Amino acid sequence: MNVHILIPLIVAGAMVAVIAVASGYPYLQAKLSVIFSGSLVLVLALVQLARELTLKKRQADEPRADQRKPEHHAETVQYGLEFAWLVGFGLMIYLLGFFVAIPLYVFAYMKSHGSRWWASLITGALLPAFCYGIFVLLLEMKLHRGEIFMRWGF
Repeated sequence: MNVHILIPLIVAGAMVAVIAVASGYPYLQAKLSVIFSGSLVLVLALVQLARELTLKKRQADEPRADQRKPEHHAETVQYGLEFAWLVGFGLMIYLLGFFVAIPLYVFAYMKSHGSRWWASLITGALLPAFCYGIFVLLLEMKLHRGEIFMRWGF
């Protein structure tokens, strides 16, 4: 099985398991936050899986002059870089908290992937506002403030 199909399949399976476990949580806030984020990741994994399957089908339908397998080194490096971005985001949340980490991460990620300055700034500013509205105001959740800010008393 191709790694490009296997990874979204594993992620989708893991998210189904996460949603199943979270549905048994006794607290509504904990249940909703995990089900909400797990559902989003599940949808994204299924979209990626569908893209990979249609791309593979399209490539199988095209006649190929060269039957050699292409090198996947560059794609492996890309997966490693994306994993590093996710680890960095988790570390930022731990150290700085959600409402500092989200705009910094979104801005840096978008800018490093070729977005314009204004689009990166606006998205970096709107996403934490959206998360604040959903999680703090609507669901009345207390999100992690970050180890650095908690030690300073903020």
